[in-house]
Amino acid sequence: MPAMSSDRVRYDRATAHLDAPWRWSTWAFDANAADLVRRARGKPVRVATKSVRCRALLDRVLARD
Repeated sequence: MPAMSSDRVRYDRATAHLDAPWRWSTWAFDANAADLVRRARGKPVRVATKSVRCRALLDRVLARD
């Protein structure tokens, strides 16, 4: 199992009091978004706003390069 990043460790500590799956959702969302951008290799990525109904997550992904 790969070592966790320091950001992930801090995030885990900061959200330890929250019930799953919420505490993992933004970490997984960010990891998936980063992987999608990597695989797109510079091509534009269209956000499926119909599938993501959380305004905070939409704002978070649209703030990415």
